[in-house]
Formats: sequence, C-alpha cells, structure tokens
Amino acid sequence: EFYEKDPVVVIEDEGSMQEQWRLLAREDGIEVLICGNWERFEESGITPSITQNAIVDFHFGDSLVNGLTIVRRLKERGFEKVYLCTAEYWKPQLQAEASRLGVPICPKPLPRVEFKMIARSSEDAFTQVLSPKITLKITDTLAAEKQVKVLVIDDESLILSSWKMAKDHLKID
Repeated sequence: EFYEKDPVVVIEDEGSMQEQWRLLAREDGIEVLICGNWERFEESGITPSITQNAIVDFHFGDSLVNGLTIVRRLKERGFEKVYLCTAEYWKPQLQAEASRLGVPICPKPLPRVEFKMIARSSEDAFTQVLSPKITLKITDTLAAEKQVKVLVIDDESLILSSWKMAKDHLKID
C-alpha cells in the first residue's frame, strides 16, 4: 500500500529490477523515482514532502550501506510507506529487524508475475501455476496447446534452475 498520487522511490542497484519496478508501476499509473544506491538517493534531493513511498533493496554492490540502514534512515527522515525488497526475506534475523523498524518485506523475485498472451477473438483463459508465486496465464486457448517461448534472465542460480525444471511441464521453450 502506498499513498495515492505520490511517486514511489525505488532504491535498487540492479538494472533489471529497476525496469521491473518501472513496468509494474506504469501499469497502475504510478511514477517511479529510481536511485541506484543510498549515495545517489542523497544526491537526488528527494524528501518526504515529495513522496512518502519507498522500496529499498537489501544488497548493494556499490554502496557503503545495506537496505536495513537505508530503511532506518528513511524512517528517521519521515518516510512512512517503506518496503524492504530482498531474496533473503526468509532469514529470521532480517525479519526481526524489519519488524522492529516497522517495514514489510517484499520477496525477490517479486511475489506474483503474470505473463499474458491476449488473443483478439478468444475470451477463454488457460492458467497453469508455476509456483505459489508465479502464474503463467495464456488467454488464447489455441496458444495453450502451442509451445510458448519465455526468455528468463536472472543472476540467481536457484531461479534459473526452477525455470529449467518447470519448462517441460509448462510447455515453455
């Protein structure tokens, strides 16, 4: 949940995640302000008077601080709607610290990814669940019987392995 009409600050160093946040926000008509790390955020001049909404990555390859430090600093400055986004969402120590700071954790990869192939003439939908977090939705019933091509680019070996294992089951090339 974010405050309406305010942009969302995304402090994220990975280009593919920055683009994913842009695309998701664009679907809902939300402006995204990208900062690659804390130091770039500091240079940006973004304050709580501009927005109260922020999404913060946990690991930064080119910063002196991590996401928890950034979240703490944002909260101290008056940002109210702050989320920590990390693939390490399952770690008890990280969960405890996020809870202490009063910020929800958003898992990486993003919790729900939906791929849509929209046919002009068909209203039927075919859905297969890849996992509790990812749904492949094919709106064209003829396409459901065809081989679907999906390009997966990710630096997490676990994610790539999951896609490789699931591709035959889902008829994905």
